[in-house]
Amino acid sequence: LLRSGEWLQFLHPVCSYVARVKLSGFSDAFAATLSTNRVEHERRMLLIALSGSAEASEQPLMQKVLESINEEETVILGDWFVKHPSQEAIKQFTKLASKNYFENHQLTLALAGMGDTNVLNWANDLIKRPAEKDWLGYYVFALSPLPAADVLARQTIQRGDSDGLVSLVQGYQNSKRTDRLDRIKDTIAVQTKSRKLIYWLRRILGDWAYEGDKQAEALLNQLPVVESDQ
Repeated sequence: LLRSGEWLQFLHPVCSYVARVKLSGFSDAFAATLSTNRVEHERRMLLIALSGSAEASEQPLMQKVLESINEEETVILGDWFVKHPSQEAIKQFTKLASKNYFENHQLTLALAGMGDTNVLNWANDLIKRPAEKDWLGYYVFALSPLPAADVLARQTIQRGDSDGLVSLVQGYQNSKRTDRLDRIKDTIAVQTKSRKLIYWLRRILGDWAYEGDKQAEALLNQLPVVESDQ
């Protein structure tokens, strides 16, 4: 169907399927269609297909796509560029996000995952002025692969502030850091933990255990059961 060109008649299900099964080899076709298509919901599906199926070797094509789309569409490609970061991609995401990192928090989190130093410095400044918005700073610490981000995460754990720890733990849920479980262990070792922190530790460890992580399952069993974060 894809090779015949008839897939355009079934754009939504085809794009959904390609993204779900990570079917590679058709990125050029999706990118070419995107360049001429002006229907918003179809453009979203084409970007979902590209994000789910494009390979690392297709970085130049994906960068070209990135530079041709708007801010809302860029969010769709965030996960792909976190997996395949480049300085060119960081520059483009920064161009869109840096006017207001908090308002553009999805792009900000993608920049964190790509290892951008500027957004990490911004996050560190943010948490020095405690406010409702400082959760984003802790998410950046958890998502960033930079060694400096882990230093800031460790400092957060050492301080033991419950609200900061809740945000940090939530940030680790989708983090690609290989040491995320170690930081969860460190958080469990904090002497005084709020009910809300225990709830989120259990929730995230439960998700990881469900995915087959035996260490997460063992840690989950060390925590008392709480039914809510209130």
